[in-house]
Amino acid sequence: MFSKDELQFLHEAILLFNDEAFYECHEILEELWEKLKGEEKRWIQGLLQISVGFYHLRTDNEKGCRSQFTKSLDKFSQNSHHHMPFRLESILDIVKGIATGFIIFNPNYNAPKIKFDERSKYSI
Repeated sequence: MFSKDELQFLHEAILLFNDEAFYECHEILEELWEKLKGEEKRWIQGLLQISVGFYHLRTDNEKGCRSQFTKSLDKFSQNSHHHMPFRLESILDIVKGIATGFIIFNPNYNAPKIKFDERSKYSI
């Protein structure tokens, strides 16, 4: 379970992601990831990889983008992401589409926003 301080880090990272400051988001998530264990660590690693993937998308690095997106999908398998304090369904659909080539790679693609899940057992 995330501590209050960890949730504050996560909230800051999500605000940066939603502002499409993907590199800065990655920096905060990496610091948080180093402190975590278990399922929360796995979720943050996946979110970190999504952030890096969108950074690569913006810098027109298709190989890096697809690689990071593919790695991230494993972190959210078996519906474990439904217990996270944030909602990723729309993002995971796009990440999967780009990773598999179903969605055409486009550096100008707008990343969906991440929302905190009000129904989650976590609160800020």
